[in-house]
Amino acid sequence: MKVIICRGIPASGKSTWAKQWVSQSPKNRIRINYDDMRMMFGEYWVPQREKISFLKDIKNSIIHNAILNDFDIVIDNMNLNPKEINDIRYEVQEACYERSCKEGKNISYDFEFVDFKTPLDECIKRDSKRPIKIGEETITNIYNKYKSFYE
Repeated sequence: MKVIICRGIPASGKSTWAKQWVSQSPKNRIRINYDDMRMMFGEYWVPQREKISFLKDIKNSIIHNAILNDFDIVIDNMNLNPKEINDIRYEVQEACYERSCKEGKNISYDFEFVDFKTPLDECIKRDSKRPIKIGEETITNIYNKYKSFYE
């Protein structure tokens, strides 16, 4: 069993790849994505929801239940912040421990990283064609913040 963590700036191809990966084995794989969660709750960007751990708690619950039910997982958020990776690892370990105790055998998940180092100009171009755009300035700021990822 595995957890795939996609990493890259917005519009770099993470979600397109993740959706395709899940579609190859939909009975055994699930996808977790903050943008899709935001869309489920109505208006896309609600600052009050972003300030609390609302999305993170939902993501952790999905990870936990996916592991208890033996699914492979792909998470196609940006995942460029090391704290986010540590949080995912922690949740996976907790769920594996719980399942191991219930089943009386060692349950573990492997981690795999899929990096999307799509050039900045291409990401800006892709974003301009999306129904919900985050904009050139935001993408550029994110790129500059995580520039070391590209090096």
